[in-house]
Amino acid sequence: MSCAQRKRIEVLPAETRCDQLAKTVRFYRVTDGLHLSKLPADEAATLRKDWEGKRYRENLEEHFRAVIEQFDSSCLRDERGDLLAYACLQFNGSIAMFCVKAEHRDKDYFKIVLSDLPLTRLRKGEVSYGFIPTNDSDLVDQMRSSDFVWVPTGDMVWRLCEPLKVNR
Repeated sequence: MSCAQRKRIEVLPAETRCDQLAKTVRFYRVTDGLHLSKLPADEAATLRKDWEGKRYRENLEEHFRAVIEQFDSSCLRDERGDLLAYACLQFNGSIAMFCVKAEHRDKDYFKIVLSDLPLTRLRKGEVSYGFIPTNDSDLVDQMRSSDFVWVPTGDMVWRLCEPLKVNR
């Protein structure tokens, strides 16, 4: 969403906000046999398997369960109910934990889920955003193609911080 689009959204009366938002953001059609929904808490085990080994965290399944229960999510399923793609929000409101199952990465499932979750946020009057590495130009381009605006100074770097030791 461009800055101009965001400014238009901020001045809209609350009762027309959703209608106007739908006109400013590109949403991708869900094809026949697929459906969008929120992740249920019992999918935490699936998410743990998807992310195990990629990121260390004790009690990973409990973490995912808490995220699913407390924050918005979007998932795409086939007609059998199999999970194909999903994304969740984190505690700070950013889009995170985005995953498209490997066998479906050649389809537009990324764009479908990535257009659904922002709509949920926009209906609440909230802006959608995520943190991505500045050196990942492919992901930057992919996000731009989904109407996100790249803000280079918005990148987040995690650092390990240890308290100073006082010499006595």
